[in-house]
Amino acid sequence: LLPVSASLYLTKKMTSALTHITDDRAKQRVLALLVKLGEASNDISLMQKSVDKSLILTEGRVTEVTPPPIPEALAAVYQENGDLESALYYYKLSLDGISTFVQRQKTDAIVLNACLVQAKFDVGYALRMAFKFSPFFSDTHQYSITGPGRSLLVQQCEAWANQLGLTLEGAKTHFTSSDEDESVHGENEKSISLRKSRSLHKSRSCSNCVTM
Repeated sequence: LLPVSASLYLTKKMTSALTHITDDRAKQRVLALLVKLGEASNDISLMQKSVDKSLILTEGRVTEVTPPPIPEALAAVYQENGDLESALYYYKLSLDGISTFVQRQKTDAIVLNACLVQAKFDVGYALRMAFKFSPFFSDTHQYSITGPGRSLLVQQCEAWANQLGLTLEGAKTHFTSSDEDESVHGENEKSISLRKSRSLHKSRSCSNCVTM
């Protein structure tokens, strides 16, 4: 980890620099650096504040001007700390960005981690998320960059499908029904919002997350 003294010094300098920057894209790059700094120094508060400021600039969405690792790094930290509700909230922001062709080098790892968290609540919906957001399963999102999470994602989806008594292809057919997807997606969004609004920060361990 980065020493606390070094973290505080760099945070102060970069936070001060933000006050002199008027261009939103430039602000986003500094905020991304602050997120990385928070990750390196295990300062979740710094990461949270930086992600919040970034999302304010984009009206709460991940867009083409949102630099990595916002917000997936924060999601990963919450996942590691066992706060699955918050992890899923920020992973889904990343996934919504991915669905609009906001490319990430670690897209496969983001999708896999999001699905691992979702599977704690609903394995079927975890599969639905994988089929919807992973470039591997998409007919349109075919990115040239294939990360190390790709094979792990496919293996995990096969395991979940087998758990439900389905083949991978059978699960894809079953869980990509548009009508079923809309109803479950809406309910999931509602439950996530309720959990997020309560700001539940639990201390559970998570040993399955893939390094971002």
